[in-house]
Amino acid sequence: MKYTILFILTLTSYFSFGQSIEAPPPPDTNMVYQVTQYMPDYPGGYDAMMWFIKQNIQYPDAARINNVQGRVVIGFVVERDGSLTNVTIKKSVSPEIDKEAVRIVSLFPKFIPGKQQGTTVRVQYNIPIWFKL
Repeated sequence: MKYTILFILTLTSYFSFGQSIEAPPPPDTNMVYQVTQYMPDYPGGYDAMMWFIKQNIQYPDAARINNVQGRVVIGFVVERDGSLTNVTIKKSVSPEIDKEAVRIVSLFPKFIPGKQQGTTVRVQYNIPIWFKL
């Protein structure tokens, strides 16, 4: 009898004080995420993106004449449909080179969008573009 009562009390306390598992809230689709479960991806991957840049880059004449070189860091938002918006220069080299970096990014095809909890979301994305003579 003691064991039966002890068993019932243990079982009752287990169900009374057990924590319920709730699903996390759905992601905010208007928020711009910095990191997601699945980051956006260029069609074909990072190597394909670098190849695209290499094939389409046009070194500005003024920068070539003045021997200007360096790394431009360019940022943009990959939208839920894969399009790119809010293209900005995060690290500048010179106005001519920065303009060329923005031009190249504007030629990119749509990305594979980022996902958070199975929902496509907006994601901030940064890439470096090297300009070397």
